[in-house]
Amino acid sequence: MTKSRVRHAEWEDRTSGRTLYVGDLPMSGVLSAALLRSPHRRARILKIDTSAAEVCPGVHAVITAADLPDRHYTDNGTSDRPALARCEVRYVGHEIAAVAADSQEQARAAIERIRVSYEPLPPFPSFESQLRSGPSRGDECIAGSFDRLFGDERCFDTEPAIHVAGEYRFGSQAHACMEPHAALASWNVENNVLDLWAPTQGTRNVQREVALMLGLDADQVRVHRIAAGGDFGSRVRPGDIEVVTAALALKTQRTVRLMLTRDEEFAHTKRRHDFVVRLSTGARADGRLLTRTAEILVESGGFAQASVSEMGYSSQLLASQYRVDAARIQGTAFYTHRRPGGSFRGAGGPQAAFALEVQMDELAERLSIDPVDLRIRNAHQPGETTASGWQIESSRLTECLQTARAAVDWDQRRALAGSGHGIGIAAGTHVSGVLTNPHATTASAIIDLGTDGSIVVRTGAGDPGTGQPMVAAILVAEEFGVDPDAVAIVYQDTADTPYDPGAGASKGTFMTGSAALGAGRLASARVRELAAAKFAVPADQVTLADGRVTAGSDTMLLGDLVASVPEAANGILRIQYRHDLELPLLTGPSGFGNLSPSYGFAAHAVELDVDRSTGRIRVHRVHAVHDSGTIINPIGARGQVVGGVVMALGAALGEELVYVEDQLANGSYTEYAVPRAADAPEVVPIFLESDTGPGPQGAKGLAEVALAPVAAAVVNAVHHAVGVRITDLPITPDKVLAALEVADQHQIPLHGRRSTWRRIDPHRWWIHLMRWAYPHGLHAVLHRYGTRLARRRRTAARLKLIPADTGQQAARLLAQIPMSRPLGGGSDLIVARQQGLRGEENLVDLTGIDELTVLESTHEGDLRIGGAATLEDLGRFAAAHGDTAIASAIDTIATPQIRSVATVAGNLCQEKRCSYFRNGYPCYKRGGASCPCYAVLGDHRFYHAALGGHRCQATTPSDLATVFAALDAVAVLQGPTAQRRISIQDLYRGPGETTLRNGELIAEIVIPAQARRRTTAFEKLGLYDGGFAMVAACASLEVDDDGAITTCRAVLGGLASKPYRVTDTERRLIGQVPTASLIDQASASWTPHADPLPGTRWKLRAGSNLLARALRSAADQRAPRTTPGHAQSSR
Repeated sequence: MTKSRVRHAEWEDRTSGRTLYVGDLPMSGVLSAALLRSPHRRARILKIDTSAAEVCPGVHAVITAADLPDRHYTDNGTSDRPALARCEVRYVGHEIAAVAADSQEQARAAIERIRVSYEPLPPFPSFESQLRSGPSRGDECIAGSFDRLFGDERCFDTEPAIHVAGEYRFGSQAHACMEPHAALASWNVENNVLDLWAPTQGTRNVQREVALMLGLDADQVRVHRIAAGGDFGSRVRPGDIEVVTAALALKTQRTVRLMLTRDEEFAHTKRRHDFVVRLSTGARADGRLLTRTAEILVESGGFAQASVSEMGYSSQLLASQYRVDAARIQGTAFYTHRRPGGSFRGAGGPQAAFALEVQMDELAERLSIDPVDLRIRNAHQPGETTASGWQIESSRLTECLQTARAAVDWDQRRALAGSGHGIGIAAGTHVSGVLTNPHATTASAIIDLGTDGSIVVRTGAGDPGTGQPMVAAILVAEEFGVDPDAVAIVYQDTADTPYDPGAGASKGTFMTGSAALGAGRLASARVRELAAAKFAVPADQVTLADGRVTAGSDTMLLGDLVASVPEAANGILRIQYRHDLELPLLTGPSGFGNLSPSYGFAAHAVELDVDRSTGRIRVHRVHAVHDSGTIINPIGARGQVVGGVVMALGAALGEELVYVEDQLANGSYTEYAVPRAADAPEVVPIFLESDTGPGPQGAKGLAEVALAPVAAAVVNAVHHAVGVRITDLPITPDKVLAALEVADQHQIPLHGRRSTWRRIDPHRWWIHLMRWAYPHGLHAVLHRYGTRLARRRRTAARLKLIPADTGQQAARLLAQIPMSRPLGGGSDLIVARQQGLRGEENLVDLTGIDELTVLESTHEGDLRIGGAATLEDLGRFAAAHGDTAIASAIDTIATPQIRSVATVAGNLCQEKRCSYFRNGYPCYKRGGASCPCYAVLGDHRFYHAALGGHRCQATTPSDLATVFAALDAVAVLQGPTAQRRISIQDLYRGPGETTLRNGELIAEIVIPAQARRRTTAFEKLGLYDGGFAMVAACASLEVDDDGAITTCRAVLGGLASKPYRVTDTERRLIGQVPTASLIDQASASWTPHADPLPGTRWKLRAGSNLLARALRSAADQRAPRTTPGHAQSSR
């Protein structure tokens, strides 16, 4: 075939913002819907009283489970999930009722009027406790289980030459779609049809299940075409809103729209299941695999959904990726009280591949065999059948491994083990569709040929960004000899398109493409027959190209030929083709059999660096070698590989959903470390094509296998770089440093020589008393009873913007007007309002006050920085005037877009980044003194203190504060009548809490000339590029002519409630000529004063190392810095 490098059919519309999503549909009179969710992990519903909500202004309908048929979603065969909680709630956020009203505000107000009586029930054990001890109360907490034997059981009687065992954990991951879940529904009374707009890749799945849940026939549900802002499995089947939205539309006989917020999207939609694989492999001395045993443990959440099916697929993959004589795989999926997991890109394959491919490296090390050679030795070849019954008709895995090996110069660079630079290789296998149910084994396509010469392909496929409709157009275009742009595409709408099973299980190109190709061939053959009769020539002498039909010297327009056909009397000649997989379905509990008509393979080679000082991993390049048969659209294929690799890197290096008390703690992009563009490495897709497979022109699945090798390749590369193997994803800096401490047998000391006062410090005693009391009952008491007294913050529905002409006028307005706050860039203020942390009704606008945006290097050499100056402007000014530490710090803050609006004062005064405080937990700082600090017993690794910490463990998040403190900066505070000056150290009284008085604002920051003459360096460790500092350090030095340090400032950020001046380090260095060993010793001198929580202990090593790096950098800038001798300013 001729390769078509074609962009997505809607490329221009999607990238220009013209594409319409559910939230954009311009329909008049649309009702807004909202959901009532459970505050309990598990409770019996005794009564739901909706009477008060029903009479609220603007309300048109309130529904509960009593208004719906008593049915469950099919959910991959594990049918245990209702549309709304009927008798029992099973997790925090479980949907109980829904309201449709004239506005979103009215719907949410009505939700608050619904009264539910609960009877709390004993919760299921946590997943962690189930991992330790298994289910504790019969089968009640088991969502599904199996015990499968593949291969010859007698092989387990043979003693392997080498045996390797390990536990591998792949944590829970959010789909992180750009578009939150949304649905719009309308009941068409005239046609007795439900019109539904729901973004999905599985259009017929949604149609079928919505009809089932509402007691309708499938043809009574019309799913319209609508753009999808991402899917990755989250929309392959109905979530939790399509049925509810449709039910409200049925009840009101109106159009209803339900859109989740970003907070709801994180907390209350499907996610990747938390997977633990305990894997054991036995091998012969020559490296051939003998036996494999595995225990797969899956955290399902409140319902099974896809947990059992994904666990089942993992079991088959463990027995199929390589030759093995026998495998015994046990699996158990546990109910918990977290949001249920669901389908996720890879369907359990990445979790199994992670365990398998890391263990292959471990096995190679034990056998003293090259890891790539070991894989090649055990790779399946075409014509083989795996232990679990997969029939491998087409495979180039061996060549994939060899190509990946060559791409990274494997044989030469493996000798550099332990250098900090690592390379790792891993492989992956994935299906191209599944033979598990009849819905997945058939697809149809229609070709409409118009008398105007048009060619239209109709397919029921959705398009969540994968480009399936374009693949269909490319295949049809080739049959007619035209450009793909000449083929119009009609897709997804169930009223206008034939059946298509959707893209799940990597069957999009395989099934949709096969149907389109079949229809194209059938249609082009029909045209040739018609032309042959007209031109009196054999059909094989007729050619189709550029909209014309030609036979020798005879030629005519395609449209004219169509017009001459009687069956095209209505202007359309329609040809339909149905593609059926004539293969036996894989059914039954054994898991044995051929799961797919074809299998895709990949081998990825990762190049990365590991920073031993901070634990940070930086992936530089990924060579992604794929055997996916024929590549029909290279642009689309490359996009799928690059996107898949980056998504898998997120799971490997940062993404994890953190729960405390079964409530999501990091439900925002600030805390959830999805890779940013700057985090993405170079990805080099390499396709080893073949046309031997049964797919269209030999194509096989691609989108999901791109994820499978990545995490293991990263782990293997990290081991090559620094000698530690981490098998608990994601590999965050804390885990790297902890592993290095064990490997190096070196720990940062927590106790050393202290003054008598430090040993009897009452504050320190109080910290230790609280730390002891929390797990011994204090936390439970404060959580259960103290939170009942928590203060509730109200956010004003309307905001009033008040202008000011001068800083003093702004201060007076702030002092005089109740519930007021200054407004600069608003980048944190708006977010804080959304999180319920700010209730001010009046915002005093500072953006037009010139005196507050000043940037000036004075005659005396001082640097004046206006509080309302943007970070972008300050960064440019600082870089131009030699204030490199300020410029470099600003470069690490957020994104260029945010820096263009965020202000200096806003950065200094922003609220703490504690996930619990930000995400609605009734914690000490949010709810009051009767409430607990959830960080003490919860996850506290990244944005909590290792120094001090009292009732609150949070830290001040400002990077500028760290730099300014090292530069002896003074804050000029404007009050209603006068100004006052305080040091940056004195600006803070707690984490993100300032000493500003009522009516005061930060007018400017002044950095003295003497501090500017020092050499200053800033270092920072974030969870992702532009993220908040987990640890930061700034060092500022003045060195005499002999090289001795005369002035030293050392400040740590992210480690204490406010910027921490490391006076111990400063004293040790002043008067000394800095050497590497002296700097290392001095940089760790503060650690005996630390009081880390268990999860922040790693920060001692990271903080010491970052401070040492900053000091070395400052010391290396030995050339004296000159300050301008005349005033320079920028506004």
